[in-house]
Amino acid sequence: MNNYVITVGREHGSGGHMVARKLAELLGIPCYDKEMITLAAKKSGLSEDIIKMHEQKKTSSFLYSLQMSVQTLPISDMVYIAQSNIIKDLAKTESCVIVGRCADYILKDFANCFNIFVYAPFEHRMNRVRDHYGCEEKNLERYITRKDRERADYYQFNTHMKWGDYKNYDLLLNSKPGIDATARIAQLAVKEFFAGKIEV
Repeated sequence: MNNYVITVGREHGSGGHMVARKLAELLGIPCYDKEMITLAAKKSGLSEDIIKMHEQKKTSSFLYSLQMSVQTLPISDMVYIAQSNIIKDLAKTESCVIVGRCADYILKDFANCFNIFVYAPFEHRMNRVRDHYGCEEKNLERYITRKDRERADYYQFNTHMKWGDYKNYDLLLNSKPGIDATARIAQLAVKEFFAGKIEV
C-alpha cells in the first residue's frame, strides 16, 4: 500500500477532534469524523438521523444481541459493521485521518496505520468543554466523566481491550500545549514512523 491512515482516539474535551483536523490539514489529507455518518448511511441504507442516534452505542446486552442475531442485528451493531467496512475500505484506498469509532482496532492488521490517543489534564478539558464547545451542563466534571465512560464502554464492548491503554497506540499526546502544537508533534511522529516505507 502507498497510502497511510492515522487513527485518533481522544478523551472528551481534550481537543482530539481539532488535533485530528489540524493534522489532516498539515498532511494535506482528508479527515473523517462526522463524515462517517453520511458514509455509513449510504452503506447501510439507514438514515443519517438513525445513525446519529445509534453510532458508538453498544448493544444493551450480549443475550439481546445473541437472541436478535437469528432474526436481525440491532441497529447499533449494523452501524458498527457499516462503519467498520468503510474504515477498512478507506485504509485500502486513500490516505486519511479517522477519528474514534474503534478505528485503531478495526485496522489492527493494517501495516499502513498509525494510532494516536489524545488526552489532557482534567481542568483543561473542563475549560475546553465550557468555552469552546459552549456546554451549559451544570456539573461539567460529571458530564465529562460520563462521556469518557460511554466511550470506554463502547470501545471495550467492541474490541475487548481497554480504551486509552498505551499498549493500543503508537503515540499518546497531551494536548495541553495547544491544538496547533500538538498537531505539529503528531505530524513529525507520523513522518518518522512511515519514513522509507510510505511517502508522507
